[in-house]
Amino acid sequence: MASAIAIPTWKFWKRLLSKSFCGFFLGFTRIGLRNYSGYQLYLCKRHALTALFQLPYNYIFLIINNLHFPLYIFYLKAIHTKIISWLIFSLLREAGDHHISFPTELNTHVSVVYIVRKQGDPQSAFSLRAEQLIPWKSNLKGYIMDEIVFLDVATVGSVENFKLIKRLGKVDLFDNSSPEQVVERCMGKDIVITNKVEITADIMKQLPDLKLICVAATGINNVDLEYAKKRGIPVKNVDNYSTDSVAQLTFTMLLYLVTRPGYYDSYVKSGAYSRSDIFTHHQESFWELRGKRMGIIGLGTIGRQVARIAESFGMEVVFYSTTGRNNNINYKRFELDDLLKNSDVVSIHAPLNEKTRGLITYEKMKLMRPCAILLNLGRGGIVPEEDLARALNDNLIGGAGLDVFEQEPIQADHPLLKIYDKDKLILTPHMAWTSKESRELLVQKIAQNIETFQKGYQG
Repeated sequence: MASAIAIPTWKFWKRLLSKSFCGFFLGFTRIGLRNYSGYQLYLCKRHALTALFQLPYNYIFLIINNLHFPLYIFYLKAIHTKIISWLIFSLLREAGDHHISFPTELNTHVSVVYIVRKQGDPQSAFSLRAEQLIPWKSNLKGYIMDEIVFLDVATVGSVENFKLIKRLGKVDLFDNSSPEQVVERCMGKDIVITNKVEITADIMKQLPDLKLICVAATGINNVDLEYAKKRGIPVKNVDNYSTDSVAQLTFTMLLYLVTRPGYYDSYVKSGAYSRSDIFTHHQESFWELRGKRMGIIGLGTIGRQVARIAESFGMEVVFYSTTGRNNNINYKRFELDDLLKNSDVVSIHAPLNEKTRGLITYEKMKLMRPCAILLNLGRGGIVPEEDLARALNDNLIGGAGLDVFEQEPIQADHPLLKIYDKDKLILTPHMAWTSKESRELLVQKIAQNIETFQKGYQG
């Protein structure tokens, strides 16, 4: 590897020495070497020169050697190390999107004195000075290239802004990960990103380098929070990224079930309309939303957005608080049984916990109106699916829409796939949150969580 280093000319050294800068290779000790994207990084610390010059500071001599973008960087004196990160990132942006990793020995106080490019005008060797740099509000630790793994990136799909995460570390991506693969793929990683892959206590016990868990979702029931807290590992989720997307699908489902566009579309495309004697067709009647009552279970961020849209349709909104602590003054609060009895539409937007698991059983659905619509865009398990299938077959309710299930994906013999009247049910594969805008916002907020952690770690 040493042969990759080009020795500057005597004219170069003379100019450096004239500036009271010591850049000798005497006492050269290589303390770290990493290769990424064609870059070779050599980090060297002074030791023999200490006695010779009696200087109180550590020198770090960093060489980045690349065929298309070779340069030398020299460091000296005690100024906050955040300058190093800014400089290296700025230079490498010119060469492209690359990742760098530093060993911990770089955590010392230095500042940039000169930059010398191997290819270029020697007269411009000292064109960039430390005072020209924009200071960051963080120490160097926040910009060390962490090892990051995303265990189930396929759940997020293709998004244009994933580079926001890639710029924060060396990222390994896996479409999905089985329980048997998790430890191997997380070994040596500082940061683990997961959407639905479980991170248990047993897994964390085998990952001594783990410093942060990022959940690419709002719910964090796939992480052993108690053990993570015991280990001092922060667990960061993302909220308020899919509000509009989920609310939009809520009304897509509602309007589909109430207005029956699928039936009328088939009527026209089948040729039946062409054979009709009249200009219209109203065999399958539908009712308007105006004047009807929507009962919302879980009046959080998404629930409130659904409430606002419902009001724009002229609906009355009431709600049930699953925690018992929500007293929103804009809407009437009902107890659960009263809400089920008196609502034309029941829309669930609550998390799954001990209070909501199995909340809407067959017995509870008996309380609902025969024409009522039940929607669950919260979490699977709040509505027992066998109970729902039975209620639909027994005509206890008018229809239902589900985007979430107890087990995802559902089994091929799922009871909801076998109901008698399939027009009474609309099922979607947990995609209410997946609008392009929501997924991009999710990635942005994951990156923000990582960056906030990096800036605050040891800071």
